[in-house]
Amino acid sequence: METLDYLRDRLHAIDFRFEEDQLAHAERLVRSHGFIPDELSDLALMTICVGAYRRDDSDLPAWV
Repeated sequence: METLDYLRDRLHAIDFRFEEDQLAHAERLVRSHGFIPDELSDLALMTICVGAYRRDDSDLPAWV
């Protein structure tokens, strides 16, 4: 199974819903830390992937 498909299924099972670009970002986050998704607990996977919900700083107002 492809990593994105596996990650999508795994995250969907723990009620994390991602759009395609967010899912790709979540995969990059997991891989950038050197983790293998199927070796992570649900809690660890959620903790890492929550960063995919963040937006670039350029989306924030100038006063932030």
